[in-house]
Amino acid sequence: MIGVSPLIIGILGASVIVGRCLHALGLAGNAEAFNRATGIAINWGVLALCALIAIIEFFATGTF
Repeated sequence: MIGVSPLIIGILGASVIVGRCLHALGLAGNAEAFNRATGIAINWGVLALCALIAIIEFFATGTF
């Protein structure tokens, strides 16, 4: 993701960390299954956004 704004990379990275922490809390049994499902959804959302950004950057360099 060369050329993508560092702010976007930072937000996506922070989202992954939050998602992984929520998922771990859900697996630990200290919280409801809601945390696990939310963590998974955040991770898949970040993965989809990264793929979308990569595709857009391939066809229109410098968009982000």
